Amino acid sequence: MSSVTAFDTHEHQQATSRGAFEAVRSSLFLKIIVGVVLGYGVTRLYLHQYAYTVGLDYFEPEFAAFWMPVLYTELAVCGIVMVGLMAWLWMTRERNPASVTAEVELQRYFKFIGWLVAFTLTVLITG
Repeated sequence: MSSVTAFDTHEHQQATSRGAFEAVRSSLFLKIIVGVVLGYGVTRLYLHQYAYTVGLDYFEPEFAAFWMPVLYTELAVCGIVMVGLMAWLWMTRERNPASVTAEVELQRYFKFIGWLVAFTLTVLITG
């Protein structure tokens, strides 16, 4: 006769979910947030330094010297990140979805929430 009760099963589920959350919380979530904040922080410092000392008018030659490189850099970084992320997602995809354990699935949910928080932070900063 088995001595496993519903309470024991519930404790095991809580421990499993806490372990999955702890593994993702410190690694992915913090890396995403720090990366977003650093990227926008550097851009913001540059914009603050040259916002009123050089022209913001598109027809002035200073605009092409100070603001267009920022645009080109941002476009290049976004393109590289997009291609890299798409390649990483394709190479690390699950080949057999039926073999995914509950712990791995829970970790993936936390990672997905981390990406959603990073996207929300990006929209908040740009807004």
